[in-house]
Amino acid sequence: MKRTQLVGYLDDQGELHEGVPVLCNKKVQSPYGSAWMQINQDFLRELAARKDVTGEVLRVFLYLNSRLDFENIIRVPQVEIAKALGLQPQNVHRAIKKLVEIGVLIPGPIASSWRLNPHAGWKGKVTHLRQAHRDQTDRILKSVK
Repeated sequence: MKRTQLVGYLDDQGELHEGVPVLCNKKVQSPYGSAWMQINQDFLRELAARKDVTGEVLRVFLYLNSRLDFENIIRVPQVEIAKALGLQPQNVHRAIKKLVEIGVLIPGPIASSWRLNPHAGWKGKVTHLRQAHRDQTDRILKSVK
């Protein structure tokens, strides 16, 4: 059995004191496992206030968020969304088109894939969120030029 060596502890001033064990708390695991996301409440308020966002668009938005993967990737065929929500495929297509048009969704690299705008919500490491914000802002600035 491998023996561990006692190193010390750091006090609140950042000084190392030898001979006293370092105590670390265990990382707290989410009770939701991987089924969680962060959402921007200001974004939700703005989305709810839009008169051009109908019930079908909101239902599709909610379903897509339920399928959100890390780094805000959403991969789900539109026919699956239509079946799950009891909607016509053309209505799902129209709802997704609206979400892209208003900037909630960003088209993904392959068919039937999107990214949730990181300014709306996020699923992933917060350090990656900051870079996603910068990337999205750059995309917006390039499209304005």
